[in-house]
Amino acid sequence: MQFVPLQCKLHARGAPRAIALRHAVFAEHFQEDPMPQINLRVDEEIERRLQYLSARTGRSKTFYATEALTQYLDENEDYLLAKDALEEFTQSNDDAIDLDDVVWPA
Repeated sequence: MQFVPLQCKLHARGAPRAIALRHAVFAEHFQEDPMPQINLRVDEEIERRLQYLSARTGRSKTFYATEALTQYLDENEDYLLAKDALEEFTQSNDDAIDLDDVVWPA
């Protein structure tokens, strides 16, 4: 990473050296590793709750929105896997095993 050119430009314009360096690190990070962005509309109650949680914990609203979306996707992907497995089993004409006949590990 090259921080010097941006740092020098900001410092030359009168920005304190620490601010110039932080800006350079921030800009360089997001130029090299851009994350996709989505916009989401929520009602006022959800926004209020998200803002409260963010302020209370010091984590960003983006952090909590990403965590919630990840959990939702994980659960729904698992559901679809189970649904597909059941459909495949149903179409296979294999016999089901009675639960009483299953040997469970101790």
